[in-house]
Amino acid sequence: MLLPIKFMSPYNNQQILEAFNTSDSVFIEKVYNEMLPKIERYVLANKGSKEDIGDLIQDAFESILIIFTKSDFEFKNKATYSTFILSVVKNKWLSVLRKKKLRKIFDLNSQYNSTEQDETEHDAQIDLPDEEQIEKGIFEAEVKQVINFQIEKLNENCKKILFMRYQKGNSHKEIMTELILNTEGTSRERLRSCQEKLYNNIIKNEDYIQIIAEYYPFILKTINPK
Repeated sequence: MLLPIKFMSPYNNQQILEAFNTSDSVFIEKVYNEMLPKIERYVLANKGSKEDIGDLIQDAFESILIIFTKSDFEFKNKATYSTFILSVVKNKWLSVLRKKKLRKIFDLNSQYNSTEQDETEHDAQIDLPDEEQIEKGIFEAEVKQVINFQIEKLNENCKKILFMRYQKGNSHKEIMTELILNTEGTSRERLRSCQEKLYNNIIKNEDYIQIIAEYYPFILKTINPK
């Protein structure tokens, strides 16, 4: 009698993180193609259609890119990259279902415990990622997407001074010299003005309001009372 051959992921966690951090598009596409059948099965088993899958995968991989490229990111609970990605997909899809007011859903584990003898059998034997890490990662990724979107709507001067101050870490003296401003005080005032514009745009953004509303319980859990 032949024993079933269990699926082994072709890559390890370190290879995945290196690929995302070096923007290795060829490698990332291989990961995408590896995960696609699993994601399709999960969505179709949970009130979804094939039309839902494309947008969901794109949204999930945008968040995963942000999460995996954080300097302090590491996998917890001995999770593999595949179970981590599937958990991000699960959370994203639950959000979609909540918006659609569809409450009857299957847990991610039920997909792994399917009677099908396919590649998900291997993943069923691996601990799922830390749920709080998933929530925190998605929340931070979605907020960052909103911030980046709002930054792009600012004028070029604001984009430049915000980039110099917060991405390059330039001092106000360096900003003054680079942007040919009169004084360091002018740099501080311009930065303050741009920050206020960005802040006001963000808090009025519908996506941001939705994110805060959806992750409000998680936000409360992360607050440390003084």
